[in-house]
Amino acid sequence: MGPPWRSHTAVLLVLAAAACVPAGDRDELRRTTVTIAYDERGLYPDEDMPAKFLTFLSLTTLDEEGELQGRLARRWEHSPDYREWT
Repeated sequence: MGPPWRSHTAVLLVLAAAACVPAGDRDELRRTTVTIAYDERGLYPDEDMPAKFLTFLSLTTLDEEGELQGRLARRWEHSPDYREWT
């Protein structure tokens, strides 16, 4: 069994992901399980890029023209003053 922080981190990531979906959209979502095989060596600043990439995968990405495209996010909206994004 690994250090307790690993299970705590996994639980926090799942809760954070669940909180990103508005209540009205939850009924529309299909359940999906993603399993990623990963050779664990630890989270060291200089050598563990795959784990960092999977942990901090961004919501959007830029396409060839420099336009924002959804990666983890399907859609987003902003307030009139562009200060809040949901």
